[in-house]
Amino acid sequence: MILRVVLAAQDRTLRNRIARLLASDDVLLTPAPSLRRLMAAPEAQNCDVIVAAATPVDPDPAEVLEATAVLLGRPDVICLTDGEDRGEEARLLAAGAIAAVPIGLPDKELKGVLQSIFQRRRDLHATDPDKPSTPAPPPPESIAMVELLALADRVATGDSSVLVLGETGTGKEWLARRLHERSPRVGGTFVPVNCAAIPEGLVESELFGHVRGAFTGAIRSKRGHFEVAHGGTLFLDEIADISPAAQGKLLRVLQDHEVQPVGSERAMQVNVRVIAATNRNLEEAVNEGSFRQDLYYRLAVITLNLPPLRERREDIPGLVEVYVRHFATRLGRPNPQVSASTIEALSGYAWPGNIRELINVVERAVLLNSGPELELVSLPTNIWVDPHLSNGDPLPHPHPYAEARREAIRAFEIRYLTALLEATHGRVGEAARKSGMSLRSLYSKMKAHRLRKEDFRD
Repeated sequence: MILRVVLAAQDRTLRNRIARLLASDDVLLTPAPSLRRLMAAPEAQNCDVIVAAATPVDPDPAEVLEATAVLLGRPDVICLTDGEDRGEEARLLAAGAIAAVPIGLPDKELKGVLQSIFQRRRDLHATDPDKPSTPAPPPPESIAMVELLALADRVATGDSSVLVLGETGTGKEWLARRLHERSPRVGGTFVPVNCAAIPEGLVESELFGHVRGAFTGAIRSKRGHFEVAHGGTLFLDEIADISPAAQGKLLRVLQDHEVQPVGSERAMQVNVRVIAATNRNLEEAVNEGSFRQDLYYRLAVITLNLPPLRERREDIPGLVEVYVRHFATRLGRPNPQVSASTIEALSGYAWPGNIRELINVVERAVLLNSGPELELVSLPTNIWVDPHLSNGDPLPHPHPYAEARREAIRAFEIRYLTALLEATHGRVGEAARKSGMSLRSLYSKMKAHRLRKEDFRD
């Protein structure tokens, strides 16, 4: 990320010296002649580090340090001292300064000290509080995913823009994070942005930042996502939902590698890799005129297509095992074994919500399960329908509606009762409790489908 640094020093020579030592694309430096003037400057409201040299016109440095604690960014404060008064140095550190640095150090040493403190601040920003808590999926078994990840790993080592396509819930952000973590930018910040969730009038402010007073309600300056992602990766999810005006400005940033916050006259260079994603057909959007062709070409230097879960069913058993173990630990439950009938049902389901739906289903099943095996009855009932229906295939024709409905219900009841009795080893009382049916109703259905409890005992 770009580090915002404000420098307060009355001595112009000292200001110029520090500015020269800190000159870098990674540092946005704002000078001020004194701490008093600095505290009144808008830049102080949203900065990362304050470098201050005490002067006769300033208040007590301890008072200034106390005042900086209420600033929005909770900036680190570095006090420049003459290095002779050890008691003053101790007082500044006790008041909250992150360091007291002697001005008399040689340039190379002074620069090294300041840069090491700056790096500590960058490391704090690089921690990703939004990183998902769910575990990484296991190595894929399906050919489609093996080939896709092999291509993604080759792409990760470069720096070109990437467009990730796929249905909702297929794991587009997970793939973007994988690209970031396997790239030379892994030490930088990964910044995920849901473009669809940003109000149309605030897209520029969110992406590029704004200065205080830039528009009604801008009571303080705000850094944009490009600035935060400097040195790292910016993931723009639902990219098809941004307005044509914002598309033009985004294209300019991708071409010039430069952003200008709303209301500011000062542009800044940014070094960001952009990964965009959408579940829509961007080529169709280009043909319809709702998405800029030049922006599409700029984003789609490399295109990765994530297959839906129904096209990679070989991966389902491994995914289920990983998430069952994860949720058992998180929910404080025993880690159940997954029965063959449960895997068969999960593998036969169409998964319209893809991996996101599978994760929710597994969490629910682990929460409701009570035995050593993850039982089929813990799954939602929509996964229990006939596999032909779950794959989207129509019932055989010709079939009157009433007859087709009876057939579907009969097939469902047989599969449900069979798995229920298998899970309870033929103990009908326990089966009734698990299913929520009365004992009489359960016996009646077993009789209708010619199911005997004796056939399910060990």
